[in-house]
Amino acid sequence: MDRATPLAALALAAVMATTALAAEPEYDVINLGSFGYGNTPEYPSGRTVPYALNNRRQVTLTSVDYATEGIARDPRPALWSRGTLTQLPYLGSYPLYICCTVPRAINDAGQITGESLVVMYPWEPLRGTHAFVWQDGRMTDLGLLVEGRPPARYTNESQSRGVAISGSGQVVGMSSYYRDGTDLGLRAFSWQGGRMTNLGTLGTDARGYGMSWARALNESGTVVGTAFDYVGGVNRGPRAVFWAGGSIHRLPDLGTDAEGNSQSEATVINRHGLIGGSAQWYVDHQLRGTCAMLWSGGRAIIIDDFVPGIGGCDYGVVTAINDRGQVAGTTAWGVGSEFLGVHGFRWEDGRATDLGALQTGAGGFSYSAVTAMNERGVAVGESEVYDQDGQPVGEHAVVSIDGEPFVDLNTLVDPADVARLVIRTAVAVNDRGDILVVARSNESNDSPMLTQALLLVPRGWHHHHRHHRWHGCGRDDDDAASAKRGGWHCDR
Repeated sequence: MDRATPLAALALAAVMATTALAAEPEYDVINLGSFGYGNTPEYPSGRTVPYALNNRRQVTLTSVDYATEGIARDPRPALWSRGTLTQLPYLGSYPLYICCTVPRAINDAGQITGESLVVMYPWEPLRGTHAFVWQDGRMTDLGLLVEGRPPARYTNESQSRGVAISGSGQVVGMSSYYRDGTDLGLRAFSWQGGRMTNLGTLGTDARGYGMSWARALNESGTVVGTAFDYVGGVNRGPRAVFWAGGSIHRLPDLGTDAEGNSQSEATVINRHGLIGGSAQWYVDHQLRGTCAMLWSGGRAIIIDDFVPGIGGCDYGVVTAINDRGQVAGTTAWGVGSEFLGVHGFRWEDGRATDLGALQTGAGGFSYSAVTAMNERGVAVGESEVYDQDGQPVGEHAVVSIDGEPFVDLNTLVDPADVARLVIRTAVAVNDRGDILVVARSNESNDSPMLTQALLLVPRGWHHHHRHHRWHGCGRDDDDAASAKRGGWHCDR
């Protein structure tokens, strides 16, 4: 696989501009705006952080609100839909306090989950953060997991968080767990129809303290995540698990150390029950690395990395699985037995494909990662770029079609649409092929105050220069009821 020689920043910009002008842009750019500065010549970007994108082209984000004098206030949560930013509410009764609602996930019915700081009136103490569901302007507090007598007072550390929501509105996440007033750690939860259910964990210490959290679920209600494994009251490390039929199930490990310690995590699941994540790899009780993993029907499948001399894996994690069984993630890359960075990969039918990196830096190192993938196998993420001395200068957002090498998204848009901005990372891609990205001012790359959420929308049903379609399925933006039922129209 050819990799570009590191270029000076000026030369790189010239190449990007030439490439973009030479070919028809593949994507239109929608600036999602901000509460205050943003999308103006003086301030091309505010401070906007995107979180999630659904198939109806709705986005959840937070945006710093700027007063007229230019002073930044607390970030405000919002839903972007059809060109309009709608501020989301908060939990609590203090009317002036809007900080710290994080909208982490959204389904195709427009239901949003995440967490919100619970603030009452100023003379009352903070009550921590609670998971919520927002729908049609209404905020529902999911509360905390409490058995028996509640504590006399909840502390600032009390928390629950929604991390994923299914099409039917089932929410999974993690919550502080109290039993008869005592804090006993964190537990994975599932919430639906007004009820929060403790999913349990893999044992506890002598006093009942334990830890588990959920990461994802499928439409059948199977939940995946991580639980700390306690054996004889001793914590032996976090393990990949799934919850189904009211029970917790531990997924196979790749060995342990001499004392039985190991680490693994389950991060994603598709509708067929294929689970992805990572696991530490032990040989004769010696840690050799961390492998990208699949679990299917109780069987562990190791995805080898791209350091052939190791004969196993140095580092890897699965970050996306679609319902066609295509898998994507990030894994170690190198030459011989020499580790030279990490690359995004796509795996299908037992074969992993290296998606490459945009450039190679000093010492031959390079970096890329997959953050998301849609049902058509379009994978998005980020890749490091380097200056003329081979030193890293930041990431560029990338896209891969059909397992082909990553392409810089900055070269696939009209430069006029992203003036003074560099598209740094891709956060999500929906089944229409829309890509949610983060851009930063190219004049202040290190300033966290100058970030902007953009939505890249494919231009029609045309083909790009490799003759592959950039986007997949369409949906009726107006039909929320159909979206909730899972209605599709899709050219496959």
